Amino acid sequence: MSDAVQRAQTPADVLGLNRLRLGTRLGLGFGVLLLLMAVVVGIAGLRLHALGGDIERVSAYERRVAQAGELRALVEINVARTMAIAEARGEGRVGDAFRPLIEEAAKRVDTLQADFAAGAETDEARALLEQAAAARDKFRAASKEIFGRYAAGESENADLMIETLLEPAVAAYVQAIATLATDQQALAEQRIAQARSSIAATEWLLLLLSGGAIAVGIFAAWSLTRSVTQPLVAAVAATERVAAGDLTQAIEARGQDETAELMRALQRMQQALRTTVGQVRASSDSIATASAEIATGNQDLSA
Repeated sequence: MSDAVQRAQTPADVLGLNRLRLGTRLGLGFGVLLLLMAVVVGIAGLRLHALGGDIERVSAYERRVAQAGELRALVEINVARTMAIAEARGEGRVGDAFRPLIEEAAKRVDTLQADFAAGAETDEARALLEQAAAARDKFRAASKEIFGRYAAGESENADLMIETLLEPAVAAYVQAIATLATDQQALAEQRIAQARSSIAATEWLLLLLSGGAIAVGIFAAWSLTRSVTQPLVAAVAATERVAAGDLTQAIEARGQDETAELMRALQRMQQALRTTVGQVRASSDSIATASAEIATGNQDLSA
């Protein structure tokens, strides 16, 4: 009695790949790899685009920090010029030399404060801008009042107002601008930290995606290779058994691919050989029986 050899399940059996033709199977494998590459490249492109936006925002904040530094320097210079004019009691070459410079710097301060107001993103930044603007208005009002009194010949009152009105306004104005510059520096550092965190997250994401794509590619290559080689190994083993004269073990064919067709062809060949061998044996038995009968008849005739 013949015993069928049960072939172990291959990746083709588990995944159903043996139902696909070899060409379709290979095309599907390459298609999966290309799809994985496209996914990795697409996600990388999206992340890089997002990083580009982060970098632009960081650059904008760095520019704002530079502008805040410029604003602070202009304010301090204008305050010093104003105090120099006040100490000179608004007269002489000090006032004539500094007033055009103060007006020019004031125009630049107006521009910078307008830029800050247009780009303010947080309520805190807007509040600091309002405080700086209010402090500036008080400083300019105090300066105008003092210089007006000097022009009116009220030097003693103007001297007193420098200490009681102008100097506190100067201190408040300088402090407001310094606080604004510090806030802009803190926001820039925060955005830089966020950009660095985003870059690190992108690097890890790309590493994970690349590792996953490599793992899937290796598994797909292994599965496709085994789905082709294992049936061929089984076919070679079956052919060698038949060539050795062993027709007792059944040949198992699975799937609808070319290797399955080869195994079914081997099945038909084995069955044909079994039939041929059976016919030869039957003929041999008939010849042996006839020979025995002839021999017996000869013996009877001789007797």
